[in-house]
Parts: sequence; C-alpha cells; structure tokens
Amino acid sequence: MWFEPLLISANYFSSHTYAEQLHKIFIRTLLVIFCQLLEFFGQVMYPANLSSAANILWNLLELYGRDPEEIFKRAGLDSALIRKPGSRYSEKRLENAWEMAADVISDPCFGLKAGGVWHPSYFGALGYAMLTSDTLKRAFERMERFQAVVTGRKVVKVSEDSGGFHVELLYGRAEKRLFARIDAMFSVLLAICRLNLHRDIFPDCVQVQHDRPGCAGAYHELFGPDVRFGSRRNVFTLSHDLAREPLKGADRQLSLMHDEVMSTYIRSLEKHDFLPKLKRAIARRLPSGGVKDTEIAAALNLSPRQMYRKLKALGTTFHAVLSDVRYEIAKENFSSSNYSVTEIAFLLGFAEASSFSRAFKRWSGMSPVQYRQKYVKIS
Repeated sequence: MWFEPLLISANYFSSHTYAEQLHKIFIRTLLVIFCQLLEFFGQVMYPANLSSAANILWNLLELYGRDPEEIFKRAGLDSALIRKPGSRYSEKRLENAWEMAADVISDPCFGLKAGGVWHPSYFGALGYAMLTSDTLKRAFERMERFQAVVTGRKVVKVSEDSGGFHVELLYGRAEKRLFARIDAMFSVLLAICRLNLHRDIFPDCVQVQHDRPGCAGAYHELFGPDVRFGSRRNVFTLSHDLAREPLKGADRQLSLMHDEVMSTYIRSLEKHDFLPKLKRAIARRLPSGGVKDTEIAAALNLSPRQMYRKLKALGTTFHAVLSDVRYEIAKENFSSSNYSVTEIAFLLGFAEASSFSRAFKRWSGMSPVQYRQKYVKIS
C-alpha cells in the first residue's frame, strides 16, 4: 500500500528513545513531506543532461582563467565524457559544478558571457534543428518539444500572448542561488536569436528571479533596457515581429531530418529510464529507515545482480544514487519548507540527525545550518 512507509516509519521511530519527543511532530508532518517528494520525483523524466552542453561551463571557466578540469573532478564529472557524443552528466553533479564555478569566479555576472562561448553542436541535433527553423518562434518551439535531448528534465516552456512570444526557464526556488546558470541560458537564447537573424537584436523584456546584482549594468548592455530583477519567473520575451520574422537559414528538409533524429533519441531515453525509476523507488522507501538494495531491486522487478549491472553501465553505484536522492530531497526541503534538520534527517532514513549532518557536509561542503543560512531566505 502507498502508506506502508508511514506505518513502518512510526514503528521505527517509536523504538528509539531519543526520538520520542519528536515522534508526534514527525508523524504529523511526514505525510505532507512524503506526498511532496512523490510529486517532486514524479516530474523526473530522464536521468541526466547531455554532457556536451557542459562545454558552456567549461569554456566560461577557461575564459576566467580557472581550471575546468579541477572543478569538474571535484563535482564528480568525468571530463572525458564532455567529448563523447551522446554521453550524459548527472544533473546534481552538474549543478554542483556551477556552484563551485560561482565560488571561484569573482564576477557575479559571469553567466552572461555564455552566449559568446556557446556553439550549436553543444545541444546536439537540437542545436542544428534550431538553426534551420523558419522562424525564431519555431526554433524555440522545437527547443521546448525536444528539450529532453539536452536536459534531464523540463526546463523550457514557450507561450504567446498580446505581450509577445515568451520563453520561460522553469527553475524552482531551490535554484535561485544558481542565477549564473539562468543568466547563461538567457545569454545562449539571445545568441541563438542573433545567429539566426544575422544581426544584433534585443529582447523586448527579460525577467529574472534573482535580485539586482552590483553588476546590473552588464545585463542592460547585453539584453537592453527592460531587465526586471526579483521577478516571479525567469522569462525571455521577444516581440511578435522578431519571433515570426522569416530566417535566411531556414531549411525545411534539414529541420525535419533533425526532428526525426531527436524523436528517435528521445524514444531511446524513454525505453532506458532506469535511473529515474530507481530514484523514485528509493524516495518512496526512505521514510521507513534503512534502504536495502535487495528491496529496491525487487521493486523494479530486477535481481540485485541485474540492478548492479545496469548501474555499472551508467558509471555509478547504488550508494552514489542513494546519496544523490538524499541530497536532492534535503535541498528541496531546506528551500521549500521550515522543517527542522532533525525532521529532514528522519525523513531521509538517517537514525540520527548527527549522521545526516555529517553526510550533508560531505555532499555540499557545509553543514545543514550553514547551507540554509547561505542559500535560503527565511521570511
């Protein structure tokens, strides 16, 4: 039954004297958090990001005189994969690499330079399909439709209304601290527009969630006068005329060919979405305490040996995936809830809050309290 982990969790915590005082509070809040987690992991479609897209971050680090090899290694990213067609990077590890880059680059607006170091090949077939589209509107609609080629989840949404044609980046509250990555994506969107139109243009408006930085002038220099900081969403808006202007490089036959390549690739991802299924199975069992590999394998209709073979083929281990899931859930709850460190520790299956704190420091380089103080705005 879906509520079985809650019942197991109640028995688990009631057997530990140190948790008795928190038991009632924990059980009362566990159902709410657990349902949030199921929704959170239910949104995960694909395991990771196309590794070649990480060339953007690599090039930015080199541009600022930093060693990308060192940053990628610290983040757990195999730098050899960046040049291996079709290979993919873990979203969590790539996110860590962006955080580390922000720590070593003194310019808070470094993401704005991404458009100057981006190349269409970094987005695989999608990059070239966008260049052969007949309008910018069609190019960005392709980006939305085929974004799974590049990203590990849905991050782009397009829409149109009387105010213009909008490209929205779907980043949550937990990722507002990664505004350099958002800036980089907007810079790349502008580069795509200018490359397709063969001239410098400016969007009608750019809205970003993060606060106005000290280098705000760089945003206006790149995007024009209408840049809105502290917005509710991250949105890049083009005028109707620009969005629908015929493109000189349009080639319907090539576009359709790229569409077919991308459709085939996405179907192959959907057939091999083992890692997201594994993460969801782990997330469902975390509140019950210890997560056993044998139980997880059985939930996936696999033997432990089969599961470990699949993990080996993906270049990871069961322990690494378990840690990734715990870290993602911890960050999500630190950013979107007021639950205590102890409550989150129990939710993640740790017997003691101190064990969770040590693990979180291993993952993030800081304690849970330090992380919350640094990245989360407490209202």
